[in-house]
Amino acid sequence: MRSLKNRVKQILMIGSYGVEQWESTWKVRGHGSRIGQQFTVWQESPGKWRVNGTSCEGSRRRERFPATSLAEAIEQGAAILYGNQYDPGHPKLDLSSAFDRTIRAGGGSKEHQDDLYQFGEYFCNWAQNRNLGQWHELRQEHLKEYMTSLFERGLKAKSVSHYFEPIRSASRFLAANWPEHYRDICQGLRLPRHAGRDGRYREEDGNPCLSYKEVLDLAGWMRRYEHGPVLFPGVLLQGVCGLQLREALRLRWSDVDLLEGTLTIQDNPEFGERVKNEYRVRRIPLPRVVYHHLQRMGQGIGTVIPYQGNDNAYGKLLKRAFLNWNPQCDIAPKDLRNTLQTHAMEHAIDEGWNTYLVDRYVGHAPKTVAEKHYFGDKKGRMVEVFREHVAEKIDGLLERIESAEWHKMAQPISVVPFFSGLSRR
Repeated sequence: MRSLKNRVKQILMIGSYGVEQWESTWKVRGHGSRIGQQFTVWQESPGKWRVNGTSCEGSRRRERFPATSLAEAIEQGAAILYGNQYDPGHPKLDLSSAFDRTIRAGGGSKEHQDDLYQFGEYFCNWAQNRNLGQWHELRQEHLKEYMTSLFERGLKAKSVSHYFEPIRSASRFLAANWPEHYRDICQGLRLPRHAGRDGRYREEDGNPCLSYKEVLDLAGWMRRYEHGPVLFPGVLLQGVCGLQLREALRLRWSDVDLLEGTLTIQDNPEFGERVKNEYRVRRIPLPRVVYHHLQRMGQGIGTVIPYQGNDNAYGKLLKRAFLNWNPQCDIAPKDLRNTLQTHAMEHAIDEGWNTYLVDRYVGHAPKTVAEKHYFGDKKGRMVEVFREHVAEKIDGLLERIESAEWHKMAQPISVVPFFSGLSRR
């Protein structure tokens, strides 16, 4: 008696097509506007598929093509046999429109949206050189090619991740809103494990930072630099207090209290400015060198740093100043804030720094359960805690530097005037 071969039948709906699985072959039948279309597809090897069916011209066709999933194989198989058909429900979004709709729907701060638009524009320019203009034309292989090109330019993994943020967001957004027309082509896309590094030792690798002595030397040099009046307050706020570049650039006189010697980092919704997270919202006491300079500037209006451009333009201006000060200085403007945390961690034992309080002073989130749930960190109480354990330790450190370098600091361009005549608060 002839044995019967069991067949497992699976029925799916993918877009406008009903799909039945017969062993390793998928039989596809069109519905709605695609009624009458009928063909089969199967996977010959990973990433390689084949379609078999009668075309709209009546000829029998069996063709191979690349595809990363069954849905993509059905879409491409239908295009091979029947061409691209008009679907009134298909949004037909080009790349720039897809990014625009995604970013506007996602909300977030204006600065973050600006970054996403910029990264999206980079991808649009790359895709245009490859004749890719519509989102539905994209395949995961295109994204992998783009990722490879970024690494070949020397970008680090973190930078590549930022470049892909609007692409991943748009891919999810379109798939969620038009699931019958778009797939999340970023699903399963990962950065290569060892991408952006070759495992070779280099002395210059790692996070750069300036010492406090270098920050004071830079500040002294900045007093005679042509753009010094604009850059000098930011150098003190970043280099001495550990503020982010964007925090320093946004800081308004209304958030500076010269009577109490504090500054407050918080939202300014009337200017469209939002703080990154709840731990960035804080009030910190100022070290004397910073307090004295702000006092000399006088309580003004608007921002403490007299600059009207965006943070990217300010960063470029600051980078040029670094190179004019020291051609060997390779620090990025955003890394000027690394001085406080680096010194505190390096000298935690011999100088008695509390690195947890330093982290909170610069706006970092708690890392342990005890820090997050059991430490009494009422914001009002933390001001005096910061004053005792952070600001006063910075004062003592700068005074020691002043004493050790008196013959240099006593010159007209030194920062001695910041200390002289100051009474302790």
